[in-house]
Amino acid sequence: MVERVRGAVVRVRTEIASGSGVIVETDSGDGSAFILTNYHVIEGSALIDVTVDDATVFRANIIGVDVLRDLAVLRICCDQGFTHLTFAAPEDIRLSESVVVLGYPLGDLVDSIRIAVGIVSGIQYDSTIDRHEIQTDAAMNPGNSGGPLVLDTGEIAGINTYVVRTSAGSIAVEGFGFAISSKTLEEQYLALRSGVAAATPEPEADPRITNGVYTSSVIGWQINVPPTWELDDSEWDNVIIWEGNNEGSVNVQVKSVGSATYPNTAAYTRDWIIAPPSDWTNYVIVSEDPNIFRTRATSTDLVSGHEFRTTFTFDDREWEETTHWFVTGGYLYGVSLFVPISVRSLSDYSIIDLNLRLTHASFHP
Repeated sequence: MVERVRGAVVRVRTEIASGSGVIVETDSGDGSAFILTNYHVIEGSALIDVTVDDATVFRANIIGVDVLRDLAVLRICCDQGFTHLTFAAPEDIRLSESVVVLGYPLGDLVDSIRIAVGIVSGIQYDSTIDRHEIQTDAAMNPGNSGGPLVLDTGEIAGINTYVVRTSAGSIAVEGFGFAISSKTLEEQYLALRSGVAAATPEPEADPRITNGVYTSSVIGWQINVPPTWELDDSEWDNVIIWEGNNEGSVNVQVKSVGSATYPNTAAYTRDWIIAPPSDWTNYVIVSEDPNIFRTRATSTDLVSGHEFRTTFTFDDREWEETTHWFVTGGYLYGVSLFVPISVRSLSDYSIIDLNLRLTHASFHP
């Protein structure tokens, strides 16, 4: 089956990102092909190149986009040898059905198509963006976005779109890759094929965030939150900020400490040092810096801090962690940035990585 369908799976490159796509229609008259991918793969790009059969590169034009549902249709020309895949009937996508992820994960780290095998783990509908989704336990990584999730018949069950890496409580999870279901793809494709740019509703303002700044309602610390990013403050002493793909996060943990014993960060770090949870392995403190500073949220007064840079392995992945400690007013603020090492250097992760760093540095006690 893979040999039969692989010619329809393409690599999509822009000047800022790399992903995958799938040919869903060909025109025997002029030799053109129409490619379905994710909008976020080609977002903000001026030039788009599509590689077919791991060999031939075509310049692509954007035909239609649906920002809300994260879909885009591209056109390439011309080759009478293009092959295409068809959409699976929604009733054929059942729980436990075998599926295969095809695409080009991890950008330039791979030079040919990669596959991963799994099952349909769940089926859901996201009413906020009017999109049917398929959950699978087949491995997905950055660069798989836009590629097909296929049934063993070779039909497109969905377009691989995002992965949930951690829970809201920063606990790592597995088997939470999601694809946009063929039910939504069939409903939207003809409109996108005709050149429609689907209207995007104005996002609702998050009442917790003012001018891009989140302020703790309990003790008043502040941090910037990039537009459209997620924020979980269901626990006031463990606030988490992450981009939707969850390939990294910023956590702010607050702990009460004795202000008489620990009036500042230096006093605290004389007695304590950062340590990993029991399920992290290969934990190494790479460096420390006892001379970092932040201004307060309410004044220009400086608060001294302590930085720990560490690496560790969790869930068979290597991670980088940068944690800043600030002790003031009887509280220890632990502000941590977590990023998987394998994706930090990828071109399609650079903007997320930059926003994570800026968010981490924007904290004020």
